[in-house]
Amino acid sequence: MAFLDGLGQALAQIPNPVWAIVHLVTALVAFWFAYKSKSKQWMWAFVLYGVTGVLYTLVHVGQVNNYATHIIESVLVFIAFILIGWSAMKK
Repeated sequence: MAFLDGLGQALAQIPNPVWAIVHLVTALVAFWFAYKSKSKQWMWAFVLYGVTGVLYTLVHVGQVNNYATHIIESVLVFIAFILIGWSAMKK
C-alpha cells in the first residue's frame, strides 16, 4: 500500500462542488491579501495564488480539464513561493 493511499481515497469522496467552493474562497482571500499588501512582492505573490485558486475552481466545475492547466497552476505557485522567499530575505 502506498503512502497516504487511505487519505487519497477519502478525499476523492468529496464532491467537486465542495472543492470548487474551497478554491474559490482561497482565491478571494488571496486577492484580498494582495489588495491589503504593503509590499509589491507580497502583492504579486498573493495575486498569483489568487489566479491559481480561480484555475483550480474552473477545474472542479468542469470548465477546464487538461494537463496544461495543472502545469500553469504549479508554475504560478512556484513563482509566488519565490516572491515570498525573496521578500522574506530582504533586509
